[in-house]
Amino acid sequence: MSLPVVLASRSPRRIELLQLIIPPDRILVRPPPSAEEESFDGLTSPPAIMQQLLRIARHKHDQTLEMLQTEGQQFAALIAADTTVVANGPDGRLVVLGQPPSGPDQSALVRRWFREYYADREHQVQTGVCLSVFRGDQFATKTFVVTSTVKFLADVETWMDWYLETGESAGKAGGYALQGAGSLFVDQVTGSLSNVVGLPIREVKAALVELGFN
Repeated sequence: MSLPVVLASRSPRRIELLQLIIPPDRILVRPPPSAEEESFDGLTSPPAIMQQLLRIARHKHDQTLEMLQTEGQQFAALIAADTTVVANGPDGRLVVLGQPPSGPDQSALVRRWFREYYADREHQVQTGVCLSVFRGDQFATKTFVVTSTVKFLADVETWMDWYLETGESAGKAGGYALQGAGSLFVDQVTGSLSNVVGLPIREVKAALVELGFN
């Protein structure tokens, strides 16, 4: 019997994407025990943002690995990922837009993001991945960041009220979902589409093969 591939994520979208390259009955979903993540506060350079993204993905990976080892759960591979949106602020500095905080101010914040960072502009969606393949009595681990560029339409105002009423922005990095209602605003995507959704499956598959996953 084949050992499972563990996905260290609570995201339904990542589960769906991983099922495109791994048989569903071989996937074991085991999110890390803690959902707390380090922030990007004060980080404005591409290298610093990417390093933080990799630290978050690595932390998710290591938390789940420790849990699996404690339980004695064997596995063939372990995959963890974190996705965020990086945009250019009005002053030219990079701004990291994570999940909008829940509460009464959520809609106003997402509206501001669409107006100031998205409308008729490009932004980047970055996913940090940390994955391991179990080979014999050792783990081979690889970490990487995949970047896609997304351009929104100029007119975001026409559909803004409708979009906010869908509630889709809650829990989504950058406040929108490419695979959902947010796609209405997207004019162009350069790079991996699955990366924007939450898991760059082409790069994940290549990394698994590189590390010896059968």
